[in-house]
Amino acid sequence: MRFGRGKESRRAVWALLACCLLVSAACAQSRMRAAEAHYNKGQELRQTGDLRGALREYQKAAELVPDSAITHTMIAITYDDLEDNANAARAFQKALALKPEYAIAHHRYGIMLERIGDNQRALHEHQEAVRLEPDDVTYLVSLGRAQESVGDMEAARSTYERALQINPDDPFALLYLGDWYAAQGNVSKAVELLQRAAEKKPDWEYPRKRLAELEAGSNPAGQKPVTGPIVGSDRPRR
Repeated sequence: MRFGRGKESRRAVWALLACCLLVSAACAQSRMRAAEAHYNKGQELRQTGDLRGALREYQKAAELVPDSAITHTMIAITYDDLEDNANAARAFQKALALKPEYAIAHHRYGIMLERIGDNQRALHEHQEAVRLEPDDVTYLVSLGRAQESVGDMEAARSTYERALQINPDDPFALLYLGDWYAAQGNVSKAVELLQRAAEKKPDWEYPRKRLAELEAGSNPAGQKPVTGPIVGSDRPRR
């Protein structure tokens, strides 16, 4: 009889454990759903330009599910858009600690580092993004820009040309390669590429401005726009 009671006791323990696991799983699912709702709300607020409101929603999502690399990446991108460099860097590092192979986090971290003038580290992040996704044209264009920033002009030209082999109509690759030729004094080649960039993206002012400068005989270095995409969108950052 004692043996029987022992079996019943063990069954009761297993039943209790199973119940606890079910409750735990239900709680985890509830947290995931709540985190997703906050994340989606953050995305909506970003689209309306309410960056601080979006940031609060992403942070609430991260509190509920702290191991989401994409949430920490969006926190980082939003801090970067707010030009809060220290918090952006911490959030990028957190995202990459959670998911070292996350190409978009490397790419956007590289853009932030470019903005604050840390060109060597920016180059490293862009190299990582391209290593992970070698056929992504946006990542290639950003790598070419970073190579130019550290003075590796031939590597930059090769990278822009590689981007155009993948997508011959990419306006950013056309623009940056055109500016590269302008910097080398090859104005006719620069004009050809810049005209193609302007045709592919008619609402973009920069290629038309550069064409006007070249046609007027002026060739200032100029400030090139940053082209990194927002996560989940192919819309240029600026």
